[in-house]
Amino acid sequence: MNTKKIIFLISGLVIMLGLATAGILAWLTAEDTTPTKTFVVGEVKYTWDEGTFNQNPVVPGQNVVTKSFQLLNESNVNSELRFSISITYGEDNLDGSSYVDLTFGPNWVFDSGYYYYRSGSAVDGKYPITPATTTIPVLTGLVLKGNLVGNSFANTLFTISITFQAKQNDFVTWEELGSVNFTTGI
Repeated sequence: MNTKKIIFLISGLVIMLGLATAGILAWLTAEDTTPTKTFVVGEVKYTWDEGTFNQNPVVPGQNVVTKSFQLLNESNVNSELRFSISITYGEDNLDGSSYVDLTFGPNWVFDSGYYYYRSGSAVDGKYPITPATTTIPVLTGLVLKGNLVGNSFANTLFTISITFQAKQNDFVTWEELGSVNFTTGI
């Protein structure tokens, strides 16, 4: 075979191989741009609006809450809310829950150790709090039980601790939002 024919044949194969490789590389490296998308992350946010207690000496049977304690809903997504409460008294922090009657705002339901806010209708077994709900009354009354609290409780310090938990209505679990510790001398 002629050397010129071999060189021509090899040159042809190299050119064909180069074209095929360029075509494959172009196919593997094709690019396209997608339009810009913006994602908004939901925020669950509640602010404690502190009420007030009667600062004067009180007597059993008297409501010591003079202005209700409430939460301000500043969330931009549906949320759920619950709280637990602890009442202690004296220097030894004894359980004081049997000596006090508490009154909560509407829509609070006690279930399994927590008070849940349940307003409106259930959706898939949950009670979503919409961003349109701006104020949620929590503690509206606190009364010492007169038949149990006598002169032996004079100047006794009662401590009420409320621990709130809030979560986004969907896709997340309960997380602690914060706690409020009331201390009042009674």
